[in-house]
Amino acid sequence: MDAFINQMVTTLQEFFAGNAYLTVFVVSLLPMIEVTGSIPIAIELGIHPVTAYFFTSISSVLICPVIILCLKPVLNAFKKTKFFKKIALILEENFKSRAADLEKKAEERGAEQKLFEKKASQKASDQQVSYENESGEEGEHQPLGEAQDIGQGIVLSEKKRIFYKSLGLFLFVVLPFPMTGLWTGSAIAAFIDLKFRYSLPSIILGNFVGAIVILGATLLLGERSYIMLLALGLFIVFAIASAFVTVLLKNRKAKKLSDVSASSKDADKVTQDEDKID
Repeated sequence: MDAFINQMVTTLQEFFAGNAYLTVFVVSLLPMIEVTGSIPIAIELGIHPVTAYFFTSISSVLICPVIILCLKPVLNAFKKTKFFKKIALILEENFKSRAADLEKKAEERGAEQKLFEKKASQKASDQQVSYENESGEEGEHQPLGEAQDIGQGIVLSEKKRIFYKSLGLFLFVVLPFPMTGLWTGSAIAAFIDLKFRYSLPSIILGNFVGAIVILGATLLLGERSYIMLLALGLFIVFAIASAFVTVLLKNRKAKKLSDVSASSKDADKVTQDEDKID
């Protein structure tokens, strides 16, 4: 896979007449490669590390608004076609599931933080009341913040929801792996309950921070930075194989359910025919 990436870079260089910046620009826009692969490639092509960092970080995020705003309409259009319908449904289900997981974790993280703040506030209030009782003064408990008890749960304010969902997107994009980068993060942002003006900055910031990690690893490895490209290639192969297996298993499951449904209908029809004969 490392040889494939090198061949792709060589082909792009030939196409762009040896222009390293145009080559890196195209590579940084590719799904799963992004800054993870484009930074070491840029440095290998002779671009200064600092320039490589800023250039790839900026160029790679240009695709994000397109994905966030256009993914849903594109998938809806594909679902109306015979050939792409199954693929579109699988992708939509996958991104919806990831978005739901991210929202759930954001709610849990926010609730844990709010509960911690609530306990700290309650402790401070109890200490204040204890002090006032000892001094013979009466006092009232302080308010417990934005969280409100509903049964045993905690309801977060809208600002807190936005903050923790944005944080979740940021952390998702920061991780320098092919399935947790810009493309996947932007696809999740298209289905998450978070406005564009909040999701896009979170993704961009996560990309810039993650690129620092990649830059540091590239400089640390030096001439052995090809290891990163090799690891990236293996991740891509694994991701493609996982997607293929997932599609295959879902198709088999759908076929089994269809066969069971057809058998059930046939059995019901036979029963109805027997009742008519009787």
